[in-house]
Amino acid sequence: MSEEHRSFFASDREALAPEIEREIQIFEVEIERLKRGKISEEHFKHFRLNHGIYGQRQPGVHMVRVKIPSGLLNAIQLEMLAEISENFGHGLAHVTTRQDIQYHFVQLDDVPTIMRRLASVGLTTREACGNTVRNVTACSLSGVCPDETFDVTPIARATTNAFLRHPLTQQLGRKFKIAFSGCADKPCGLAHMHDIGHIARTREVDGRTQYGFEVWVGGGLGAQPHPAKLYSEFVPVEELILHQAGILSVFHKEGERKNRNKARLKFLVEKLGIEEFRRRVHEEIEQLRSDPYWFSRPLVVRRGEELPALPDGLPGKSGTSPAFELWCSTNVTPQRQEGFCAVYITLPIGDISPEQLRAVAFIIRRFNGENLRTTVEQNFLMRWVRRSDLWELYQALDEAGLAEPGAETLLDITACPGADTCMLGITSSKSLALRLREMLASNGPEPEALPEEFRDLSIKVSGCPNSCGQHHVANIGFFGSSQRVGSHVVPNYQLFLGGQKSENANSFGLATLKIPAKNIPAVVEHLVGRYRDERSDGESFNEWAERVGKKDIRDGLAHLREGRDISEQPDFYVDWGEEEPFSVGVGTGECAGQLVPEVELKLGEAERELFEANLQYEQGKYTQAAQMAYQAMTTAARALLITEGVEESAVKAAQEAFRTRFVEAGRVFAGSANYFVQAEPVEREITDKDDAYQRVDKASLFVDECQMAYSRM
Repeated sequence: MSEEHRSFFASDREALAPEIEREIQIFEVEIERLKRGKISEEHFKHFRLNHGIYGQRQPGVHMVRVKIPSGLLNAIQLEMLAEISENFGHGLAHVTTRQDIQYHFVQLDDVPTIMRRLASVGLTTREACGNTVRNVTACSLSGVCPDETFDVTPIARATTNAFLRHPLTQQLGRKFKIAFSGCADKPCGLAHMHDIGHIARTREVDGRTQYGFEVWVGGGLGAQPHPAKLYSEFVPVEELILHQAGILSVFHKEGERKNRNKARLKFLVEKLGIEEFRRRVHEEIEQLRSDPYWFSRPLVVRRGEELPALPDGLPGKSGTSPAFELWCSTNVTPQRQEGFCAVYITLPIGDISPEQLRAVAFIIRRFNGENLRTTVEQNFLMRWVRRSDLWELYQALDEAGLAEPGAETLLDITACPGADTCMLGITSSKSLALRLREMLASNGPEPEALPEEFRDLSIKVSGCPNSCGQHHVANIGFFGSSQRVGSHVVPNYQLFLGGQKSENANSFGLATLKIPAKNIPAVVEHLVGRYRDERSDGESFNEWAERVGKKDIRDGLAHLREGRDISEQPDFYVDWGEEEPFSVGVGTGECAGQLVPEVELKLGEAERELFEANLQYEQGKYTQAAQMAYQAMTTAARALLITEGVEESAVKAAQEAFRTRFVEAGRVFAGSANYFVQAEPVEREITDKDDAYQRVDKASLFVDECQMAYSRM
């Protein structure tokens, strides 16, 4: 590392605020109590989660998540993040899809030291995890985007400050996510997939411009995605935090507390209906007006332009090369301010080394007055870069290994940590994403040759159904699963098609078919190749997929669905990035050998019925789609009941048998299993698209859970 990239920290850092120091001291005391057996692991788990510390798949180490509100970072913070990564974080920092920074393989005893060092530069892990208000995200281009209504950054930051450490947010029924978007069309804010999503709006009132937000509530991905419902077409910024507090207060008081799988805001909105939910929030707001904390927090939009932090400088050195031109074509976007541009720093799968973090700190000091943000696509964004400095900036990034092109394009694949570190991960999503990136970069169209439709095409990978990789809003999405082939288990991925990031992620994809992990690169190559060859001028991937139809796409991928005998291709039974045979853990059930063929036959039948439900939904036949989804769940449940020697022809009897033998026995994930146990036959016409979507999606998760349960037997 060169001398110019070394840390700027003084040896004697400023003393922390007393309340922050006390908070960290309490964390140290709790660690000591845990060691001495004074508190249980479960008690400490709740405590550490509210402080941003997760357990990890590997015993004895933890994941530490650092909140980065609105994604804003400066140079001294980057250097501190590098120092922590180097000394405590296994030499790697990870940018998440919520603009946070994560460290893995951290020793618990090191956490208080990490907290103190973060606090010394204005960062915290507080409420980055747990049943709290998570990191408040915002468009990374806010303030410089040519299409924005106004800069949402100050409002997003004020929201963070209003709820951080507030008593209302410490004991929520489940996590709570808030996002801000500066416009309706671009994907940066992803407002429709959040508990509260904000889209900037203005209106004219008595001859003056009033600033506010279109507010959406009850969105979310996870194992059961819900698109948000419109709460208000316009909430003035002066009233916004009061409305946020009202929504949170209703959620706190009336949200589910016993069944964790139904405890998100989306389920409360669904239960009450948006009209009744809105009425209760307005009642709560009137009560909150008497609380000085909320009443004294009006917001205003600053009319002044955000300005570059660096004074005018001399023109930079000019130059060019094919690699530079390629990088400019994908990673540089014009600002609305003349002469300036924003520059994406590509971070493959969101990972960055300590040396690179220090290099970025040096670079932003030199080139743009420390204007840096993390993005929801797991990259960095430099703002206020002079066009005349692009050549020198590129050279500096290239020297640090940070000048890869393809940011925010087909090549920029999103992935969660998956089974590498997450306790819920089934497959190694990061390893698959790296393989896909490598394949597309070497075999696919060159980034500079990508037509606009390809640049907007997105691929996202999750290691399990919980959608931390946001597979539901990708054009091509995958989530990790498994499937038994003979006496062995194959890592699989469920393919999703038709999601979109644009228009604030207002459309979710649907499951299409399950494919062995080792065949996923061939699946992507096939889909991208067909789209390239068959698309009409200006036709998006989703439009092409809808025109061709899922049946045609499924038929074209049929040869990639088949399992291979382990003696013929043993690597099929090994996940990407691994060397040992794939395993999803040891189950508690047993399966008689002679019953295996019939079980597998019925599970295959359930998958077929599920696919038919998808086709019916795609054709707008919502009643038939709901009926077929219900049938698919019934078939899958009966398949597992065969392993118990139970054959129930009546659906109610099958539901009861499944509940007692699998749900209550803890042999299946209750959240997905209860979709079948609580399901009712479809005896009315279904005309609502969202209703049909929920039914098909629940069936997809239940059938997949049955496949997983069988794999564990």
